[in-house]
Amino acid sequence: MHNVGNSVKVTVFMAITILPRTGDPGGAPVAQVQLQTLIDDVLSVVMVVYGEGTDIERVIEVVVGRATAKPQIRRVVWCPDSTVLTAAQKKNYFRNNKVAVSVGLADKVADALDIDEAQSGMTVELAFAKAEAQGKSDNDNQ
Repeated sequence: MHNVGNSVKVTVFMAITILPRTGDPGGAPVAQVQLQTLIDDVLSVVMVVYGEGTDIERVIEVVVGRATAKPQIRRVVWCPDSTVLTAAQKKNYFRNNKVAVSVGLADKVADALDIDEAQSGMTVELAFAKAEAQGKSDNDNQ
């Protein structure tokens, strides 16, 4: 909840897209389309979180928390099973030894975070900011 003025409280809801795993209904084809659709959104930057487990759950909490700072432009995608991605998506949006990547408006990775970095609100905020700046400068030059 955020206080607005002295008396009105506003609740900000942050949507997180959870991509299906290989064995889920729709599996890889659905995951591939969902990820690409969110990345291709010209009005949003995306933080993609990879993996599963308690450490990743903490990463999700931090990332979603920072995304709510600008819910109109920040999106969070959780990919628990990276095997669902196409070879091109892995090349473009997956980094070895990293659990999260921020993708800017130019559809390029702006930052990649390891497990410790992704659990730090400040580092996640900087990753989102790099994605936002990347989009601005790339779009200004077109």
